Amino acid sequence: MTRISNQNHRERNAVEFRRVADAVVALGVDQIDRRLLLAMWMGGATGLSQSELAQLAGAPRPTVARRIGRLERQGYFSRKLLPGKGGTVFSVDLGRIGLAKDIGT
Repeated sequence: MTRISNQNHRERNAVEFRRVADAVVALGVDQIDRRLLLAMWMGGATGLSQSELAQLAGAPRPTVARRIGRLERQGYFSRKLLPGKGGTVFSVDLGRIGLAKDIGT
């Protein structure tokens, strides 16, 4: 029974990922922005640091820093400080890319 549940969960996640990926592609952004937005979505409610985003997107940190600033100004995600750690995490606004807020969280 657990094996079937795990398989169903993976299938639902794959379908969900495909929906988010299709929505991000429909925005007309380039490959690095798509990778960043998908990485942010995968970060879920906890978000990701800029270093984690750079690693997942496969892009240099300076490039990611510039892209983050632009995408944030366009409203695609939010930035918040981690209390006591001095770091910042980023999370994607699924409503802004045309998806319900509850997808992926």
